[in-house]
Amino acid sequence: MKSLNKKFRKFFFTRFASLRISSGALPTCNGFTWVNAATTFGKDTHVNGLRVYGHGGVAIGSHVHIGKGCEVLTQNHDYRSRTRLPYSDDYIVRPVTIADFVWLGINVLILPGTYIGEGAIVQAGSVVSGTVAPLSIVGGNPARPFAQRDEDEYRDARSKYAI
Repeated sequence: MKSLNKKFRKFFFTRFASLRISSGALPTCNGFTWVNAATTFGKDTHVNGLRVYGHGGVAIGSHVHIGKGCEVLTQNHDYRSRTRLPYSDDYIVRPVTIADFVWLGINVLILPGTYIGEGAIVQAGSVVSGTVAPLSIVGGNPARPFAQRDEDEYRDARSKYAI
């Protein structure tokens, strides 16, 4: 019975997400996934729960694994208003890019304008902004690099995949 329930949930979540995706490959969704129409996925991406907030673009590469409870913000209120406080009715929209072979742990929050480089790993519970270098392992709030993947091992493993 558990196996049937798991298959149904996977089917349901994947189909639900597909209603929102305008282009790109269809990810495998094992948890509730809500994205905006400006979200694209590469091939062989696995999502265990993702919410995208805002109207900005989100480009998710191929062979990406996203843990449960991840959130991506693509816009902020404009706080530089001269007429309204604490912020104006305007938004600052900035795209988010997650490159190929990235692994996001559970409950990762990605802020507008973030770029996560190829092969990077983001530790569970991290808040990510700015640029994450390829092959780096980051964590914390704000997320900072604390380790690096071995480039030779990564290249050997990557050569087995077609992008």
